[in-house]
Amino acid sequence: MPNSTRAVGAEIPCGDRAEVWIDAIRRLPGERRAATAVEFAVLLPLFVGLVFMLAQVGLYFYFSTTLYYVTEKATRQILTGGVANQNLTAAQFRTQVLCPLLPGAMSCSNIITNIQIPPPWSGTDSGGFYALTNIRYGGSNPSGYTMTGLNQPPMNNNNTSFCIGAAGSIVAVQVYYAMPVIGIPQMLTGAVPFNGQSVIFISATSVFKNEPFTTAYTGC
Repeated sequence: MPNSTRAVGAEIPCGDRAEVWIDAIRRLPGERRAATAVEFAVLLPLFVGLVFMLAQVGLYFYFSTTLYYVTEKATRQILTGGVANQNLTAAQFRTQVLCPLLPGAMSCSNIITNIQIPPPWSGTDSGGFYALTNIRYGGSNPSGYTMTGLNQPPMNNNNTSFCIGAAGSIVAVQVYYAMPVIGIPQMLTGAVPFNGQSVIFISATSVFKNEPFTTAYTGC
């Protein structure tokens, strides 16, 4: 048997070392502190992931609500003729009209705009302005529209449309924001790369008829 009165600091023989380790391992499951440490190590990554997820969901709703508000405010400048009278370009519309309305947490470089003028209704069930809502009357669709006519444009401002129309034109404005995602949400949301980040795209849409303003702008 090992000597239980061994002096403090004395070297433990090899045989005794093995018995000390075996005894410690036997006592480990009964140690409450050890069990707590193991539980903490297992649950910590799950807790951190949950925090990231909640933060991401909160940002998503915040950015969505903000983007809708910003889009409605910015498109008023198109509707009333302000953009046409100043003869703004697409880039100027973003930097001078839309982006100043963004809060500090949202970057202007993550904004994509697509503004187009749908042609007038031709009098049939499809085409023209009503193509934006995909008017299709039938037994399976008594309401007549599906609201799927506005497709997502390329997420590149160099390849989108900027056609604000003249007085009385029907204008469809799509504004997208590339919201960065991190951690576990990145794996769950189908994020895509954009400007060196993993993002998901939030969108806001506004369709309206321009007021009868007076301007030298002739449209697209």
